Amino acid sequence: GSLGEAALICISKGAEAVAESYTYMKKKREPFGVFLRDNKSVAVLKGRKEMEEEVKKYFEEKGIAVQVTRKGKRHLGTWVGTEEGEREYVREKCKMWERAVKALAEAAAKAPHEAYACLYRSLSAEWTYLLRVSPIVHKEMGGVEAA
Repeated sequence: GSLGEAALICISKGAEAVAESYTYMKKKREPFGVFLRDNKSVAVLKGRKEMEEEVKKYFEEKGIAVQVTRKGKRHLGTWVGTEEGEREYVREKCKMWERAVKALAEAAAKAPHEAYACLYRSLSAEWTYLLRVSPIVHKEMGGVEAA
């Protein structure tokens, strides 16, 4: 079977509902060969701030080592969670791409074909994917375009 990662989104349901949702998902996926790992799973909460501590405590009491966050987490190359968290994630990706484009520009002086291949095969594929899955990326791409 394969090992998976789960992202749970619960809207103000409370700690018990989040834990029950995770346990339900875990049981339902096992017959299909997908085994969720507690330490790789993330509960992404939406609701009151105090809920995060309640859910962490509840999971801890039940012996379930699930990560709990209100901000969100990267999942399959994009962001699951709050807009603020997504903005931070996208900014970091754009800064990395900006540095990479500058490094490729330096490398292009000695090996233009190889630099172009790296840009085309790697970087442009990464940002094209993120542009498709995240509606806010275009707002942060200015530095990459300038580089």
